[in-house]
Amino acid sequence: MKKSLQSHFRLLLFFFFLVSILESVLIFLAVRQTDNPQKLVSDTHLLVLLFLFIQFVFFVILYYYIPYKYSRAFEELKKVMKEISEGKYQFDLENTTAHQAREIADLMSALQDMMNVINRFDSLKTEKISEQHIRTQQLINMLPQGCLIMNITGEILYVNRVAAKFFPELTENLNILETYLTQTVETEFKPLLINSIKSGENLHNRKLGISELGITLNINSSIVKNRKNQPTGVIFLFVKA
Repeated sequence: MKKSLQSHFRLLLFFFFLVSILESVLIFLAVRQTDNPQKLVSDTHLLVLLFLFIQFVFFVILYYYIPYKYSRAFEELKKVMKEISEGKYQFDLENTTAHQAREIADLMSALQDMMNVINRFDSLKTEKISEQHIRTQQLINMLPQGCLIMNITGEILYVNRVAAKFFPELTENLNILETYLTQTVETEFKPLLINSIKSGENLHNRKLGISELGITLNINSSIVKNRKNQPTGVIFLFVKA
């Protein structure tokens, strides 16, 4: 069983106390058993110097050993916390705590349990997000209108089959602000999307002629806002006029 830092510290203090007791006992015995004053002084000086040296050694050990143990323990904790902050949620608990005191080993064990809970939560969250994404994609694919959902930075989050028939180059994860598309999209459709995103204004039955396709689209949009009433994205619906 691992010893705690407290037990190390208490053990050293106990030995320090024993040395003091032993010094007192030896001096007491020297006084009781010696009748010669000169020998008594000599023996007492010898005992005092001897135990002074021993106490000095213990003092040095206490002064450097305990801080060293704590420093080593906290350095290992700092290393583990840095790995966790970098997204490395798993670490070898047995090797990490092989030379650590019980308190540090218990703390790292608690950290590992916490990381396991976080990993399970992240896994469930990822599955939930994936499920929600599929559900949303299936829902917008059932719409008779073309549907395009983008975030405020211009990245396309969802595009349904109807919209893809009109504009095949518009795909999910494409950022229309950073990508040069076909001439038709660049000159006719894209300016309307960008203006709606930047202005934050909803479109209502806006007519847009697509010369290459020979059609006119009737476009509606709705700005998506968060709880702070800040725009985070926009939804476009369009059909042939």
